[in-house]
Amino acid sequence: MVRDTTAGALGNEALRLVDAQPRRAWSRAAQALELARRAHDPASAAVAERARGLAALHLADLDTALRCERGAVRLARRAGNPTLAAEARMSLAYVLSCRGQPGRALGVIDRARADLTGVQRSRATAQRGAILQQLGRLGEALETYREVLPRLRTARDWVWTWRVLNNRGVLQVFRYHFAEALADLRAAERLSRREGLGLLAANVQENLGFAHSRRGAVPEALRHFAEAEQQYRALGVGVSSLLLDRSELLLSVRLAREAREAAEQVVAELTRSRGGFKLPEGHLMVATAALLAGDCGAALPAARQAAAAFARQHRDDWSAVARLIALRCRLGQGLHVAVPQLVRAAEALDAAGWRLPALDARITAARLALERGRRGEARALLAAAGAARRAGPAELRIRAWQATALGHLVDGRRRAASSAISAGLRIAEQYRATLGAADLLAHVSGHRTELVELGLRMAVEARSARRVLCWAERGRASHLLLARAQPPRDPVLAAELTQVRAVVAELTDARRSGAPVAALERRQAVLENRVRDRLRRRHGDYTGAAAPASVAQLTEALDGAAVLEYVESAGLLYVLLVAGGRVRMRPLGRAAEFTGPLEHLPFAMRRAAARDPHTAEAAGRLLTSLGRRLDDLLIRPVRAELGDRPLVIVPTGALQSLPWALLPSCAERPVTVSPSLTLWHQAARRAPRGGAPLAVAGPDLPGAVAEIAALRRLHPAARVLTGAAATTAAVLAALPHAGIAHLAAHGTFRRDNPLFSCLRLADGPLTVHDLQTLPGVPDLVILAACDSGLSLVCPGDELLGFSAALLTMGAPRADRGPAAGAGRTRRGADDDGAPRAGGRGGAGRGARHRPPRPGPPRRAGGARGRRRLRLPRRRPAPLTVRTAPESAPARCGAPGQAASAWPAAGSRRDRGLAAAKPPPAASSSSSRSRSSWSRASATRSRWACQSERNRVEVAASVW
Repeated sequence: MVRDTTAGALGNEALRLVDAQPRRAWSRAAQALELARRAHDPASAAVAERARGLAALHLADLDTALRCERGAVRLARRAGNPTLAAEARMSLAYVLSCRGQPGRALGVIDRARADLTGVQRSRATAQRGAILQQLGRLGEALETYREVLPRLRTARDWVWTWRVLNNRGVLQVFRYHFAEALADLRAAERLSRREGLGLLAANVQENLGFAHSRRGAVPEALRHFAEAEQQYRALGVGVSSLLLDRSELLLSVRLAREAREAAEQVVAELTRSRGGFKLPEGHLMVATAALLAGDCGAALPAARQAAAAFARQHRDDWSAVARLIALRCRLGQGLHVAVPQLVRAAEALDAAGWRLPALDARITAARLALERGRRGEARALLAAAGAARRAGPAELRIRAWQATALGHLVDGRRRAASSAISAGLRIAEQYRATLGAADLLAHVSGHRTELVELGLRMAVEARSARRVLCWAERGRASHLLLARAQPPRDPVLAAELTQVRAVVAELTDARRSGAPVAALERRQAVLENRVRDRLRRRHGDYTGAAAPASVAQLTEALDGAAVLEYVESAGLLYVLLVAGGRVRMRPLGRAAEFTGPLEHLPFAMRRAAARDPHTAEAAGRLLTSLGRRLDDLLIRPVRAELGDRPLVIVPTGALQSLPWALLPSCAERPVTVSPSLTLWHQAARRAPRGGAPLAVAGPDLPGAVAEIAALRRLHPAARVLTGAAATTAAVLAALPHAGIAHLAAHGTFRRDNPLFSCLRLADGPLTVHDLQTLPGVPDLVILAACDSGLSLVCPGDELLGFSAALLTMGAPRADRGPAAGAGRTRRGADDDGAPRAGGRGGAGRGARHRPPRPGPPRRAGGARGRRRLRLPRRRPAPLTVRTAPESAPARCGAPGQAASAWPAAGSRRDRGLAAAKPPPAASSSSSRSRSSWSRASATRSRWACQSERNRVEVAASVW
């Protein structure tokens, strides 16, 4: 049979191009196939069909790939060439394994090996090792690779050498042998670059990212994933496998929502392309992300679907993981699960080398055994799980120390359990310190929550209020306490943020004019994701974190005030009262009991802001009722010991969004609200920065320009930015040099991406990312409007948002001392809603440099040098974010006294650093604002914004 030389040459060229340029290879193979058919050359046609099948496989068209490879086998047999047929079967086996049929693929590859010799047989043997690896038979696969790699190197077959190195590197990752894995993958990386293997170079970047992800090196993993995605997209290749790896990485840092979105995208893509082999991995990732988010109803069917698919593929190790997820979902739904089911899953996972899922299975089984009174079985399971605490990735060791602590508790060894918890927390803190992005820091702190909860339970059971306070502070808002050595400088990031501002400005104009905005919204999402991903690739550069203060130190700083710190443990809510050198603890009941009143608040606040006076009056009565009920639940148990002391309140969970001035017990006393007591204490130790005041008016905010003008008349030394001058660059340049900043601008909170929460200025948004480029911020920042004070509350009461960023940025830098992250936020500011930075004797008398000394509230009219100006009506709600000590806590919302901002009406967003809500009887309404203010009068204030029916007044004393 005569061979067509042109067709043969084109087919061979297509085979060479497959691993570097699959689209070009497809085109060459199609030309070769057409020429071979015209020449009636089945051998050349077989080569062309094989190349087409491999190109289709790389382009994620598995149906076409399977059809082409089967056609290649038929054509080779027609040509009477057993070698060609065997090579086609090698490719067919690869396609079958990718389609989720590794058992059939193994039979096909064994048949191919029987007809091959020399280097072709070595290639088939390497292919067989890859199929064994997919089946979870890692030991057999590893032995196969060791046997065949020297032969391929001797033959200088670099493509297949790359494949063995790459596959063996991935295999070593699954065995937790990270040094060997990285050595193989880096060798494969060098080889792909040297030989110009474009697609293989992208693939090894993805696998390097996977290896770093499994070992807990998040920034390195993200960097490799970004490089792989760039190369894949340049080659026109699908990224489903990459998205799965990225989803797993996001889960490791507790970003459940993003991980689930990525996994669902993969499932949709693989369903469309019939990527049967990877599809159950997508379902498993969806189930895992949903379980982490607490959505057991969605997680259970996805886990069952994944387990069934893995069983059909004979992938027993993956099936065991899916079964474990399904069992945990059943437990989450309150359904029966037998301890032996979890034990069998752990044993199967151990045998396959899946150490972390096996450890989780044993901890879950031990907890279940303890609930059922089987202490001996629980002790054995925890001992096996704790054996992994000395080596391995950080997440594995954290979980192992948790198992060790549980084991000590079973034996009644509380001191040993406390030491084990502390060891786990140290590992979690070291792991967190490798991360540079604020959102990763906040979410990854979730690894600490179960350890802290163990410590809390021990302290609660021991009825030791001091220990409860200590454990609560170790687990609360901890990422805000980290001190960065130097502010990051990144010109590329600055340019990308400028692009975001430009697109947002275009969007604003387009919406006003009624023009289409879909393309601009997509562009905004792309740019924001680019900024987010760039920051997540940054390494941590922290110099330390503040330690919780002792009771004696707190007592000295409080100077007669009292602390109410709320703690949740085992579904129960407790309040800690710190006053007079003592710590008292009182149980408040089940945390679920507080859900009802808190859920009714947004409705009542929306109604209170209505124009209809009857609606507003009814809402006021509802708010009064809710305030009394919450006061009875939260404060009445300690009211007698509390007396009339000023208050520092540290809320938890859903209480972060509570407007505390609504509670009658808070209405007649100064109140400060802080994310943690450690943050408050650090603020008390700081000296003010000093500097001229800064006053900024953003666009389209009614009354903002008049307010700033009035403030300038009162304080001529203040730097004023209004109109076109109030740009992001100008505000960022002025903030580090100001002692106080008043920012009257529309604020937006982004629940989907809190670090893009922003203030709207003349040229676009000033975001949290912009703030994080500064060397420092003023001691006191007044956020005067809208949603700028909202924060996302992550597990461990970690806060993300604009005001949380200000607290972090207000921390002392490395050259000013070891303290990390000090600050506090007033929900009820001074008597008139204004911030206070002076000493006890009043503003402008030098007392503001003293430590904070909360004194008794002063009545209106006691300020010196105070002047009043009437301004046009405006009702944006001011929020004061303080990052330096103050002279006295704020007075909250009593009739005739001040009230500051409260959660925006119509919103149930968690508010980490919000302001307090005044009593409804004193509220007014406006269509321009989503907040209500009380009548207010100023005492010793810096700036005060207040409203009385249809007027707003600004009261101030000399700075």
